[in-house]
Amino acid sequence: MKQYSLEISPEHGPAEGPVRRSIHSPDHLVNSPAEGVTTLYEVLQHGSKKFGDRNLFGYRKLERMVEEEKEVKKIVDGVEKTEIKKWKFFQLSGYYYYSYKDASKITHEVGAGLRKFGLGTEDKLEIFASTSCEWMLMAHGTYRPYDDLNGRHSQTHILIPLTRFTLTSLGCFTQALTIVTAYDTLGEEGLLHSMQETEAKAIFTNAELLATVGKVASKCTSLCHVIYTGDAKPELINKLREEHPQLQNIVSFDELRAVGREHPVDPVAPKAEDMCCIMYTSGSTGAPKGVILTHANLVAAISGVNRILEQYVTDEDCIMAYLPLAHVLEFLVENVCIFWGITLGYGSVRTLTDASVRNCQGDIKEFRPTFMTGVPAVWESIRKGVLTKIHASSPAVQKVFYTAFQTKAWCLEKGLPTGWLDSLVFNKIKDQVGGRLRFALSGGAPISPETQQFLSVTVAPILQGYGMTESCGMCAIMAPEQFAYGRVGAPVPCVEIKLVDVPDAGYRASNTPSQGEVWIRGGSITPGYFKRSDLTAETLTADGWLQTGDIGEWNENGTLSIIDRKKNLVKLSNGEYIALEKLESVYKSCLFVSNICVYGDSFQPKPVALVVPDQHKIRKLAEEKGIEERDIKKLCENEVIRKAVLDALIAQAKKGGLKPSEVLCDAYLTHEEWTSEQGLLTAAQKLKRKEINQKFKKELDDIKTVLSNIWIGSCDGDWFYLAVSCRPLSQTATQLDTMPDDPWDDWEAAADAGLDPPPPVKATTTKTKKKQSTADLPDEHERNKAIWTEATLLTPSLAREISRNTYQTPHIVRTDTSRTEYVPELKILKRPKNPGSTTYNPQTSQPQQPKTLAEREAEYVRAREKIFGLSSAAETPAAEGAAAGEGGASATGKTIWSRSRPTPSRADATVASVMRQPRPPDADGHGGEFRGGERNRRKGRTD
Repeated sequence: MKQYSLEISPEHGPAEGPVRRSIHSPDHLVNSPAEGVTTLYEVLQHGSKKFGDRNLFGYRKLERMVEEEKEVKKIVDGVEKTEIKKWKFFQLSGYYYYSYKDASKITHEVGAGLRKFGLGTEDKLEIFASTSCEWMLMAHGTYRPYDDLNGRHSQTHILIPLTRFTLTSLGCFTQALTIVTAYDTLGEEGLLHSMQETEAKAIFTNAELLATVGKVASKCTSLCHVIYTGDAKPELINKLREEHPQLQNIVSFDELRAVGREHPVDPVAPKAEDMCCIMYTSGSTGAPKGVILTHANLVAAISGVNRILEQYVTDEDCIMAYLPLAHVLEFLVENVCIFWGITLGYGSVRTLTDASVRNCQGDIKEFRPTFMTGVPAVWESIRKGVLTKIHASSPAVQKVFYTAFQTKAWCLEKGLPTGWLDSLVFNKIKDQVGGRLRFALSGGAPISPETQQFLSVTVAPILQGYGMTESCGMCAIMAPEQFAYGRVGAPVPCVEIKLVDVPDAGYRASNTPSQGEVWIRGGSITPGYFKRSDLTAETLTADGWLQTGDIGEWNENGTLSIIDRKKNLVKLSNGEYIALEKLESVYKSCLFVSNICVYGDSFQPKPVALVVPDQHKIRKLAEEKGIEERDIKKLCENEVIRKAVLDALIAQAKKGGLKPSEVLCDAYLTHEEWTSEQGLLTAAQKLKRKEINQKFKKELDDIKTVLSNIWIGSCDGDWFYLAVSCRPLSQTATQLDTMPDDPWDDWEAAADAGLDPPPPVKATTTKTKKKQSTADLPDEHERNKAIWTEATLLTPSLAREISRNTYQTPHIVRTDTSRTEYVPELKILKRPKNPGSTTYNPQTSQPQQPKTLAEREAEYVRAREKIFGLSSAAETPAAEGAAAGEGGASATGKTIWSRSRPTPSRADATVASVMRQPRPPDADGHGGEFRGGERNRRKGRTD
């Protein structure tokens, strides 16, 4: 098997794995894509000289806004009403282009204009704007030197549309200025934080965002110049001048260019070690952090991507540019494309498709890209859009589509041609993204394997990349020859990677395959955080390793998979860890889900979720279920709808290959959309988990799983309960609420009901207690491990051991306190043998009326679905046999009961099939037997 990375250090520390590098850079890491290219200023000049008149930046002009009136049905107080609303749509021109020579000329004009305004190499310019070519042109006109991490240089802030955003950034680099990037959705607080911390002297923004800038300008004393793009109302400009007299210039982008043309100056080329930009993160865990990226960092990342992917690039390629340039993925990809000579076509999220335009095509169809980048949310929306149309078609069309899908997936796996299938079925889907797409790159967050496969089959191969702002967005990338689902590819040639143990979660470099936290080192790694030496020390080691916090796993071919996130690992009450982001990437593929936040804690055995449903699909589901209600809030509260969505989520979990402990046991549907304005999403549309959990604390408390009152078996009217809860270590000496006379007998009878043919009544009531052999029990370590990993599936011998320990002393069986800060408390409760006599409430031990068999079975079914993850008792072969009065069998073929014996209930049959599993070897090496085998041997019985 071909290897895509190599070990370069056979010797390594005891808690880490060997260092691996790309096969393209085994001896040394790459730092430059071409001779003489060491800064982003030189990247553009290299392109200008090599590609000259080739188109570089493409943009569209707004011709006019089209208004349409539509009837909209709304639910008000449960009554459907029709309203007339006006909708505005964009009518856009075709694409206009700047050549590479044009871009170089404009960036020098921008740089000269900034110099005329008094900005020098010590100043910073903030870019606070949507993605556009002006964004890049402004940046490439402002480059400046970088001295240290203490912020002694002035900075310029950029906030503008994509096209002009690009021109702006390139303009800054011609004068060695530093740019500061901020998402245009960051909000006043985040914008002010970045401007004050960097002491920005100028800001570049959209006309639509001038009002936001005006709200923070008075609080940022360093701000002197405002440059905007678009059409601004004169009264707004006058208001800014009146309210903020410290603002020396408020000019448009074209006016800045004119100033530069009138006052030309020589460029001040930056050095490789100079600070290129301070890129602020979206702030998912607190205030946004400013990541320092030097020219050397970014050029090293460009060289790494170039070394891997250059062979796949042609002169005819072009890429759709629409993601925020304040995100490192888009910023790096666009600069890589400038080096390659690729044409960039700028679009907007609002106009990408035909839905929001009139008398013209959307950006994707108009531009027809061959390459495209996207985040999982984009790919999910495309997939769901395609599936919605497929599901709305006739059964015959659906059958043709899914047959073609399976056939093409098989052909791709075998390396067989698939063009005939594209012509027959998939070209119509390809046309929705222009019809020429060859490859697409997904980054920013994990994409679910299901979505990756669906789009790779129906549209084009979706390649995954892995990185973070601190690594210039590039740690690993999947080349077409490495294509596989669920992997992020091999290390880029500009970095080296090693995995470091995370012992608490069981991730060790010595595992097979090797697992651990991903550490990265190389030329593309940030020198630190701006004015945050404390965060720098926490994230970077003294020898230059970046601690990513992501859990990785090496694949057999030397590629990397990201399997968990260290900070979002949650330990459940059964001792298993779950990765919240991983689960969310799987559950988001459910067609009913618009957004989702998975929650878990150490008191619960399974996770739950907060779900923002797709309102259109929820209303359609209500119609299918015969529910007349149309109010989305009431539909979210409807138990039928909730159960249907939960069933769909569970089905998605099984389809995604999640473990039983990762399957949701409940979900709350909220009709409120989550937005960055509410403080529930970051500017990059990532979850603010802490804020979401606080907002929905009451709802989470209502749906958390509570392990109690779970009856595990019956025998001639005897019902036995196992209640498991968790107490802090300070409460390890808790008395049992109710102490049966002989807990051993209770467990014996429960085991009989679940594991073996129910014996005669006297066999249970006249049995004498025997001394338990310690050889039949797991050793101390295995017993403690079993308590945590099988808290709801205890073996009879282990249950008896726990019972006897709690009976002999009032203390709970202690566990290894290094594994968790909680220990389990077991309560064993017993009902009198006479089914008609008084029963006792398992929680309060107070008398209560006996429950009917149907009530008990219903109680068990609910518990089973939450705890054991089983969808239906009838799905178990043994249960089906019991219901029919026939002999049931376990998975290994052993008889559980037969016609001549009393037939247990369907619930008991499910218990039997769940608990009747071969147990692991005990201390004496016995193993492979059914649980309860020791007791059977003592009784002289066999299965």
